[in-house]
Amino acid sequence: MNKKKLSVVMAGAMLASSVAPVLADTTTSETSASELGLLIKKVRETLESKKFANETEADQKANGTEAGLSVYYIKINGTTHKDTAIDTQSELQALLGNLAVGSKVEIWSKGYEEKDGKYYAYKDVVPTYTTVSDTTNGLASIQDKVDAIPQTQKTALIDSANTKLENDVYTITFTAQVGLNPVELKVGSEQLDFTHFKNVSTGKIDKIANATATNFGGFATVDAVPTSIADEKVETITITSGGNNFNVEDLYDGLMLTEKGHDFLNELKYYDKIDGNASTKEATVAPVSKNKVTGEYNFTVTLPATGALSKQVYTITGTNEATTNTLQSWLDERVAKVDILAGDNRYETAVNIAKEQVFGETNLGGAAKESNIVLVNGDSLVDGLSAAPLAAALKINNTAASTAAPILLTEANELPKATKAYLKELLANKTVSNLNTTVHLVGGTSVLTKSLERELKNLGFKVERHGGDNREETSLAVAEAIEDKKGSLKNAFVVGAEGEADAMSIAAKASELERPIIVAKKGGITEDAVDTLKDVNVTVIGGENAISKADFNAIKDEANTVSRIAGSNRQATNALVIEKYYGGSFAGSTKNVVVAKDGQNNKSELIDALSAANLASQKDAPVVLATNKLSTAQINALELNATDAATLYQVGNGVARDVVKTIAQRLGLAN
Repeated sequence: MNKKKLSVVMAGAMLASSVAPVLADTTTSETSASELGLLIKKVRETLESKKFANETEADQKANGTEAGLSVYYIKINGTTHKDTAIDTQSELQALLGNLAVGSKVEIWSKGYEEKDGKYYAYKDVVPTYTTVSDTTNGLASIQDKVDAIPQTQKTALIDSANTKLENDVYTITFTAQVGLNPVELKVGSEQLDFTHFKNVSTGKIDKIANATATNFGGFATVDAVPTSIADEKVETITITSGGNNFNVEDLYDGLMLTEKGHDFLNELKYYDKIDGNASTKEATVAPVSKNKVTGEYNFTVTLPATGALSKQVYTITGTNEATTNTLQSWLDERVAKVDILAGDNRYETAVNIAKEQVFGETNLGGAAKESNIVLVNGDSLVDGLSAAPLAAALKINNTAASTAAPILLTEANELPKATKAYLKELLANKTVSNLNTTVHLVGGTSVLTKSLERELKNLGFKVERHGGDNREETSLAVAEAIEDKKGSLKNAFVVGAEGEADAMSIAAKASELERPIIVAKKGGITEDAVDTLKDVNVTVIGGENAISKADFNAIKDEANTVSRIAGSNRQATNALVIEKYYGGSFAGSTKNVVVAKDGQNNKSELIDALSAANLASQKDAPVVLATNKLSTAQINALELNATDAATLYQVGNGVARDVVKTIAQRLGLAN
């Protein structure tokens, strides 16, 4: 949203004519709830910019009770606050410093006339009646004006029993509490205005309705009572979200969290774990309330002060009650039912996935422990197909209870900005000893060069390479590393040389089971690969176009068992993987689903699914491959099996909203 910046130009500077013009609320502006300090400055400068003349006795007489006061005042959500109630900065802060999103602040002019560089609250004197010229009409008219005084004031001020017209003299006798001598009026007497009085408490002319027996100093003479000028609204300022405040749609689009929403949710999780106990909610999310002024719905999120961090209070505002309540509950429960893990590019997406995957790890490797990171070329997916189960077998800190090592992406010759920044974050973490952290390169020197290896070592990391001259050799090197870690190789998956999508369908389950993915060489699987699979239980993923019947039989001759999961296309195969490994209403611990682009448009787009494989494994989530639409086979698998889930993750940008919505509906997660 393009918000008009809060102006610090005084409202008085906009008034060009000598008498305040009728602006009819035509001037409007906005300021964000994070910039209320600027609003305070604007209001203070406006109030101080013009004041009614008070220098001389004539000024005081002309301006009455307004003498010395500001030409302007404010209204907040319809309630008037004049400068007599906001004399200090602390009073301004109390009025304006905590305004909710949707509040309206109005700046009003009391109406004024400028003469000789001074401001007056009234126009020129207009007598209320003419000189008394005869006893019949002139003095009788005085009685009418006395009768018009409010009854409360007449009772307090005038002794009605002794006020009378007699012998062409009208005598007004005051009560004993007033203590003033009677006033005798006759032809030629000084004129009085019975609608105003001299206020002895303030020393100024005041309206008769404000008179009491103790502040009454006599009626005002006609020449002291000018005509007032009507008040006019100068500007309306609406408080909007911004800065540390958000609209609901900034964080939640009605179906899923936005990237900003995901980051904000992680911020709450971060505060929860500051004290070392992530189960304690340090950040608090207030219930949703309705703003009676604007009709909008809002709630606050409070991040407590801790260490060098100050307390922060966010206001989140929405126009729809249902979506506001959904976002509030997701933030309060620290679980978004439909979330997105994405960045501006594949490298940022991988970093965001890694952060989600390892969030909550209490030890990422210290002086006495080793930690692991897996690095894959972001532009050469085929060499990284086998990376997911390797990361799972290595673990992030070599302990069985820890999560899989994160998979990060790199360019061939150097670390991209996002990846390098995240690695530096790990180095900055006092629980991480970079000298005991190994970066595992998956791929040969043609896809992950020696210069990249030197860059990592210069940062202080150990480097271990798992790679060969081609995709099959790399996958065999990874399988050997997994075997070394596990002690034996009993089970494995096999995909074709062009089977990137097939590999991504099975990668999460391969990671969970810590089973290697063997990638056949172009032209067919080699004898070395078949030898590696001797006495192993093998599952081939993909049809005969990926792994030929001859290759299948060659594997069968050596393997303990061999089976095939294959559909008519990548999405059909994906559906069969979901049915086989996540079937039965997603029985057991499966409570999550990951959706990523299917690579139909560009194979390299499957890289997001690779980055997410270990997160999916950790969540026991199937990876649904779909970019623009779900296939009938995928819909069938979801309809039969996906009846219960806690969270749906979209990884990477570019998945059609209808795809996410359809899956969310099958899982009962859509509004």
